[in-house]
Amino acid sequence: MFAGMKSILPIFCYFLLLSCGGVNSERIEAVLANEIVAEKSLQFENAVLFDQGNEMIANVRDELARTPKKNNSRLKLMLVLAKMQELASISDSFLLELEGLKVSLLDAAGEDDETIMFNTSKAIARRFKGRKKRYSCSEANLWALKNRDNRESVNDYFINVSGNSPSKRGLELWEKFNGFNLGFIKSMASYEMYGRKYTFLSKNINSFSDQKDLHYQVKRMIYDGNKVNNFEDFSALRDVYMVLSKPEQVKIGELDRHWVVATFKDASIVQAIMRITQIENEVLTARKYAFENWMNKVQYGRFSYNLHEPVITGPESINLGERIDLIVSTSLNDQYNRVKVETDQPDARIKYNEDGTATISFIPQKGQKSISGKHIIKDSKGIDCTKEWKYNLKR
Repeated sequence: MFAGMKSILPIFCYFLLLSCGGVNSERIEAVLANEIVAEKSLQFENAVLFDQGNEMIANVRDELARTPKKNNSRLKLMLVLAKMQELASISDSFLLELEGLKVSLLDAAGEDDETIMFNTSKAIARRFKGRKKRYSCSEANLWALKNRDNRESVNDYFINVSGNSPSKRGLELWEKFNGFNLGFIKSMASYEMYGRKYTFLSKNINSFSDQKDLHYQVKRMIYDGNKVNNFEDFSALRDVYMVLSKPEQVKIGELDRHWVVATFKDASIVQAIMRITQIENEVLTARKYAFENWMNKVQYGRFSYNLHEPVITGPESINLGERIDLIVSTSLNDQYNRVKVETDQPDARIKYNEDGTATISFIPQKGQKSISGKHIIKDSKGIDCTKEWKYNLKR
């Protein structure tokens, strides 16, 4: 669905009822009841995403604890765990902001936030004195709202008195969301590992016509002016951008309206809380994508290394006396757990590439029909797994 459209669908449904000949209290309550159920479903999905992310961190921590100190994969596990914890800190800080936004909105609307919001980070910190305030994936009981169709308080909170632009608090939400995006994505793709330094100067994409245009802009930005680990990080970066990017201006009829206005203007308190829960869902989804990407950097131990097969690619044909290049790769390529390549070609030069492959450069001898050698990769215990390979030369 077009980014940002989810936020205005509940409001659209309300005005659709208006266009069908008026709205009575029973119809309004029916719409609001459906939205409360939908918001509750989002809460459940968010809790699952949050737990999945925490479980990934725990798995890496457990793997690190089981890995012998002299194992060459231990340093990589430490780096991956540190990065995942850093990303968790960035995302959880913003999720705390969103949780606080719900409480602030409920207070401004004259609702009892302690009755409606439970298991909040603030409440947990209060119960466990001295505990640092941390995000805990709070829940909301929107059935307890005194005025579920309160639209005036939502407008007062998010929309300027003109009705056509965001209020100070509305702009603050927009700016914090974009600030989170920049920090999270930059952290996700900027790191140094085994002597290789990758940097990503992230930028927000807040103007695009459709998902295809957004995808094109994301791809262009990742490649332009950044030293990104495309072999391992490109797909995850793209997916995170697609989840988090929002258009600053949204077309409503013939008019362009700010995303905050399109999202919250004339929304009920139920719809507003639901939309904030949707933003939490997007943040937690991005968090999961980033964690999965970093876990993949240490997942190779789960494969059977004895089953790995080297793949050799070369030119379609060769000419006598010309130097040729062969690329040696495998499905277990890992740019940090390097493959080691050996060959029986005495004059061959072997170069190890950033993507984990190796290039064998040599000049075939007259009458030579093939070249062979060995392909070696260490398993999760640091033991060499060796496979022999052979490549037939085409003339």
